[in-house]
Amino acid sequence: MSPLPLAGLRVLDLSRVLAGPYCTMQLADLGAEVIKVERPGTGDETRLWGPPFVGGESAYFLCCNRNKRSLTLDLATRAGRELLARLLDWADVLVENFLPGTLDRWGFSTAELRARYPRLITCHISGFGQTGPRRDEAGYDLLIQAGSGLMSITGEPDGLPTKVGVAITDVVAGLFASQSILAALVGRSLSGLGTDLDIALFDCALACLVNVGQGHLVTGETLAEALVSRGIGRLVVVGLATDYCVAYSALDAAKLGYQVTVLEGACRAIDLNGSLAAAMTETRAAGVIWAE
Repeated sequence: MSPLPLAGLRVLDLSRVLAGPYCTMQLADLGAEVIKVERPGTGDETRLWGPPFVGGESAYFLCCNRNKRSLTLDLATRAGRELLARLLDWADVLVENFLPGTLDRWGFSTAELRARYPRLITCHISGFGQTGPRRDEAGYDLLIQAGSGLMSITGEPDGLPTKVGVAITDVVAGLFASQSILAALVGRSLSGLGTDLDIALFDCALACLVNVGQGHLVTGETLAEALVSRGIGRLVVVGLATDYCVAYSALDAAKLGYQVTVLEGACRAIDLNGSLAAAMTETRAAGVIWAE
């Protein structure tokens, strides 16, 4: 079996809960050696977030901490910080999600890290970034989903804004962080120098708005305003199974907020059991647009 692509990469993980651990788990799954540093006594607080539990560990903790080794350090003590400095001599990558300024108070500011560990890639994950007026605010997924607008386009249109069922902004931040670290590793291979990465949950949530967010930038309208101004009235939900295309139902777009233009050619290409004609009949009756 060939070695995994990140074999030999050494990652020091000072993060806890979800975004940071999810990032470092991606690196561990790709072969990196990850050492997770936890608080003495309790460890990562998600170890206790349950039920369910398996062998004394919560399912929450297990979902984002596989393929890692762990140790405890009390970073509030001088001895703990001295051990951290020795671990940083070992590491290629440092991932942390303390409130901005915490590492500075412990003697590990960006300037000090750059001077002592020039090849180190440092990834900071926080709610609102390392700079700016909201840097000192904690980044809770519920608040980030609400503040970014993600909840306003989720749920029933006549109901309250709805949170996505998992802490999606943490998950996406973890993915952006791991992607950024991989890019920084390529950069280091060219320059010989590490870098600092600033990953904000709020920025990542805004990125999740994709076409809806871009639509607002282009038109200045919210999604609901755009639908009303264009008189969009009907929606069809089209399901794509493994070998055929089938229309499930015609729905009121004023409620759900979308109109779908179905690409007939694409559906015909996978219509292996003759369901396309029936689907077209049902959806055209509902006033849905079919286009080649």
